[in-house]
Amino acid sequence: MTSKIIPAKPIGYEWRSSRLFIVAVISLAMFADTFLFSFIIPILPDILQGRLQQPPSHTQLLTSILLSLNALVSILIAPFTGHLADGSKSKNQWMVISWVTNAVGTAITAWSTTLTVLFVGRFIQTLAGSVIWIVGMAILGDTVGAKHLAKALGLTMLFVSAGLLSGPAVSGLLSGPAVSGLLSGPAVSGSLYQFVSYSMTWASAFAVILVGTVLQLLIIGPLNYDMRIEGSSPEESEIQSPLLSASPGSESIAYQTIEELTSLPTQNVYTLMLRKKRVITALIADTLFAIIIASFETTIPIHIKAIFHWESLQAGLLFLLLQAPSMLLDTNRVIYIVTLLAIGVWRALLLGFGAVEVLHGANELSHEYPGIFGPHGGYSRSFSMSNISWKLGMFVGPLVSGTLTEKMGYYQMNLVLAMNETHVIALAGGSGDLGHYLQAELIKDPRYSVVILTRQVGLPSHSYLRHCTFPQSSQRYSPINAQSTRRLTTKADLPTPTSDRVTTQTTDYTLPSLLHILRTTHTTALISLLRCPDEDYLPLHTSLLKACQLTETCTRFIPSEWAGDIESFPALPRAYGRTRLPFREILAQQAGSQTSDALSHPVRKIEYTLLNHGWCMEYFLPAHKSHRRCMPGEFPIDLVEWSGCGRPFERNYRSKEDIETTIKQYEDRPESLELAIAEAEEWTISGATACPKEKTLRQREKFFAGMHFTTVQELLNRAEVEERV
Repeated sequence: MTSKIIPAKPIGYEWRSSRLFIVAVISLAMFADTFLFSFIIPILPDILQGRLQQPPSHTQLLTSILLSLNALVSILIAPFTGHLADGSKSKNQWMVISWVTNAVGTAITAWSTTLTVLFVGRFIQTLAGSVIWIVGMAILGDTVGAKHLAKALGLTMLFVSAGLLSGPAVSGLLSGPAVSGLLSGPAVSGSLYQFVSYSMTWASAFAVILVGTVLQLLIIGPLNYDMRIEGSSPEESEIQSPLLSASPGSESIAYQTIEELTSLPTQNVYTLMLRKKRVITALIADTLFAIIIASFETTIPIHIKAIFHWESLQAGLLFLLLQAPSMLLDTNRVIYIVTLLAIGVWRALLLGFGAVEVLHGANELSHEYPGIFGPHGGYSRSFSMSNISWKLGMFVGPLVSGTLTEKMGYYQMNLVLAMNETHVIALAGGSGDLGHYLQAELIKDPRYSVVILTRQVGLPSHSYLRHCTFPQSSQRYSPINAQSTRRLTTKADLPTPTSDRVTTQTTDYTLPSLLHILRTTHTTALISLLRCPDEDYLPLHTSLLKACQLTETCTRFIPSEWAGDIESFPALPRAYGRTRLPFREILAQQAGSQTSDALSHPVRKIEYTLLNHGWCMEYFLPAHKSHRRCMPGEFPIDLVEWSGCGRPFERNYRSKEDIETTIKQYEDRPESLELAIAEAEEWTISGATACPKEKTLRQREKFFAGMHFTTVQELLNRAEVEERV
């Protein structure tokens, strides 16, 4: 019998090999890994736009790709990392090498001057971080054993959360310039920014790496220095190999020696693991959870910069506020912060559950097939599976959230990830004055978001848009409002979204343009607020209807209407009889029968609604108290001179015959103001300007029950108090 005495234990062996110390070091390693991953998030927009000179329009895409790279690389190398680590006697050596590699990757990332170098640095960081995560968790499992694994993972996940939160907070604090007053915090960050350089900002990251490396070097595996005699007989040494690991905490797991095994399954270990319901369920849930978490990291810094004009400091604080609110701001921002706090609560409850379930599945498998994981256990391979599921979510999350944010908007992105039903209302001509009122009312209900369709800057190529004004009105185009019409085509009139649930899309109102917008925004209803010349109404609204029919999510269309009792007087006023009436017939026809396009593809039936909103009460408000654009000589009504539509108000009784004579006299001059007035007079004396009272009350009760309608007097009182309606 040959004997070999293990060398004497090194200094501090007792505490360096203790469970408490090893768990603490691994927890700090998890903290450091997540700290380094998230460190760059709030300052990434500044790095891309400032150091790398990338256009702001590319920031969201590059952010999504850069964060997804981490996950993609981890997914590819995780199985190999788990297999090699389980075959290694000293997992701690892997950890030390990974720390050194991480330092190299962090240095390249910090001082990169091109996109290529930045991606190379993150790639190296990812390689090292993946090994730290998988091997570190395996060491944790070897140390505490299955009985105490859930508690140990819970403690470790607290450090993971701290890393995810403190990384952005520290980097944001050290690099965020001041942009507002002292109470909101950026003034303090501005002072720090003046004294702390970009290099010093990254010094905190290298400090974390240094501490992690030193602590990792201090770890001593407790079995490496057992004072036993190698090569002795089984009776003398009583050496046995636990099925998952040879650890002091594995006493709760039944085990055998490899020689005692009778047979092992031919299937791959990963295949057997995936057959367990608890494992596959945990992996899927972990992936979905990671997608949601990754969406925050990808979109929050860019979103708050666009909406609140916040910089990297506030971005970092928001990640910190996932656990502890400490800012008092205006209503919208408070809601946003409180929401992140609530997310932080359930995030703390869910983080790490996937790894625990996978480990329990591995323990079950070890009981079913003793020795299946080999002499060095199988914790690394088990953790590699949970790591893959998590990283898959981290890969998909930035790509999905970034794409949805760019195409649909931040609010719609969150609704999609929450699998919540939302209604996207597209307002054609929504940049006009009526559009302001409508979007303000719609976004009061959290179920709705608004997409404003507006013309491209300058005159569009289609003639039927050149004289369109916004919003709809009973007045036809005439020389009186020609100058006002031209004024409304300037770039300054493009709307500024008043909420993250309001987005703007430019369009030339051709079918391809409309179709692209409705499909990418997942529009559920389309409302036209367009006002245009009579001859252009039909082609324009036909395009809108067609786009709605070809968009799978669009189910309702509300055309631009104004007329009164259209059921009893469908052809009045006469101008509408030549435009709105034919289009109403088109709407009714498509709703009543199955139609096809030019390629014989079936076209969906679209529900439609015709609204008579009557005279707008804002006509009587001064221009500075209304969203209605001032059109000299037309709107608003001059309450001093009592004039409107270009002429003073006066009583003038005309017979039906006189009105018909005027209409006949000017019928070959469609742009004549006299013809427009005569047709309006005919419309008025016929009783067609408004729905019968009984019908109005009946429809009000059916469609608008419980809704308060503002009276003219209430409107005037509100305008006087609020200075603007």
